[in-house]
Amino acid sequence: MKLGYQRPLTKKDIWKLDTWDQAETLSNKFQKCWADENRKPKPWLLIALNCSLGGRFCWGGFWKVIIFFFFSSFLLFTHLIQMSLLFFFLFSFHVSIIDSTISTRIIHELLVQRAHYSIHGSPLY
Repeated sequence: MKLGYQRPLTKKDIWKLDTWDQAETLSNKFQKCWADENRKPKPWLLIALNCSLGGRFCWGGFWKVIIFFFFSSFLLFTHLIQMSLLFFFLFSFHVSIIDSTISTRIIHELLVQRAHYSIHGSPLY
């Protein structure tokens, strides 16, 4: 990172990949596995990927699932804390019925937007 910050990187600055990790080797291996899989009555892309990439494909999927569940549960936990603080703030004051209806509507909109964002990854509006 320090070198890239000091000057633009060139081809000489980047190390060579091992032959088993180069795109050409992986592409050839995948093409062979996909051709073998295509001969079957019901070819599966996942089987061809597993055949060509092997354990790296399985480990990548495993870590993706673990990280997804960790961060989604962590984000859910922080959202619950934020909402409890918001409830505490809104209901710590003496408010009239009209104000509490507006507060409830605001909270409802926030919950709907957060749920949409956590499911789709983009804002609702």
